[in-house]
Amino acid sequence: MLDTVLDQFITPIMRYFQHYIRKTTKSNTYAVPKDVSYLFEIINWLSKVRGQKTVVKFFPHEVADLEPVVELLHFQTSEEWWISYVLILWLSIIVLVPFDIDTIDSSKGGSSQEVLVKRIINICKTFLSNSGKIREGTAILMGKLLTRPDVIKGGETDSILHYLASEYAVVKEDGSSMFAVSGILSTLTEILKAGHREDLLPRVDIIFDPILKTEIKNKFM
Repeated sequence: MLDTVLDQFITPIMRYFQHYIRKTTKSNTYAVPKDVSYLFEIINWLSKVRGQKTVVKFFPHEVADLEPVVELLHFQTSEEWWISYVLILWLSIIVLVPFDIDTIDSSKGGSSQEVLVKRIINICKTFLSNSGKIREGTAILMGKLLTRPDVIKGGETDSILHYLASEYAVVKEDGSSMFAVSGILSTLTEILKAGHREDLLPRVDIIFDPILKTEIKNKFM
């Protein structure tokens, strides 16, 4: 029953987000007012009820939204976690744009791929140990971004696989780092699910011994 009206709920809200985020990031305004936060919360609740896979089908995926959404997420300090969560889910759709990210002009100068891809990855790294849904959304976003042909070609996929392997070695036996372990393993799962066999097979050795073949001795994990 809800599925028949999801579009009527989600589309107007996301259109408003497009306008709001483009406008506020241009003026370097990153604090989200309460009334806008309520809209983010509605999207989060719909995601909780129907699942993120269903909800993101109604998210816009215009390339013009990529930099503003990354910008708002980067400077998001609100305790209302659902704002970051919805932005992450939105990014997981926008990064599927069907042309190289480095063709996107950036007002900040320099290589667009350096500005955008590395920035998104660095943001994601801070969320890997999150204790809630943000970690789950981050894994999905990383899986979509890091399996793009242009990102693989640029070396960012190899770099993050090495990073995940080294981080896993540090946190795997630490009982207080269970969320970090979960974040690393979830991210790898999403990468392996989203990627093509011919792209990932040559990179299996990066993670196989350090992660997939390693026994965790900590009984609290």
